[in-house]
Amino acid sequence: TRFVDAPAAAPGHRVMEGDVAFTVVGPSGRPERVWWKKDGLLWWVSNTLASALTADELLAVARSCLSAE
Repeated sequence: TRFVDAPAAAPGHRVMEGDVAFTVVGPSGRPERVWWKKDGLLWWVSNTLASALTADELLAVARSCLSAE
């Protein structure tokens, strides 16, 4: 979204990957989402309804979005 201050961009644990800062939101055992800003857009991926993904798995999904651009 171009609404870069959207509620999805809540504070959380920041993880740097090159020039992109991913932010993991939610408890470490059950993260809710990962968000990042790139090229003036706010991107995010959400965990499953059962919060089945770990923070590392959710970060891998987010990283895969960068390579899909």
